[in-house]
Amino acid sequence: MDQLSSDPTVLASSVADMIDTTKVENQYMRKNVTFHEKLLAEDERISRMDLEYWIDYVYLFGVGDLIPLYDKVDPITFRNWDVYAIYWFIFLAAAYINYKIFRCIHSCCCKSSKTKVE
Repeated sequence: MDQLSSDPTVLASSVADMIDTTKVENQYMRKNVTFHEKLLAEDERISRMDLEYWIDYVYLFGVGDLIPLYDKVDPITFRNWDVYAIYWFIFLAAAYINYKIFRCIHSCCCKSSKTKVE
């Protein structure tokens, strides 16, 4: 996309080109803008979910279902401490398994041979 220049004469000619109604591109763009403008205006007029609707909804049904679950959460779950505890458990379990594997490999490979000299 072309950027407009800060030079006033270039800027003025660019804006004049955009406003020019004789160009085919501008006529097409204007037609699309008008179409979508009418479409949105019609949707807004037909819509039944206006302010009156929402006031009636709140009055009849309340807003208990719209309140987030964070209002009814204990501090451990709210701060995700349970998730962090699982992450730490997985990390420590993996570290322990790696320690055992490397210890086994070290004991098998690097063990000094004990032969009895007689």
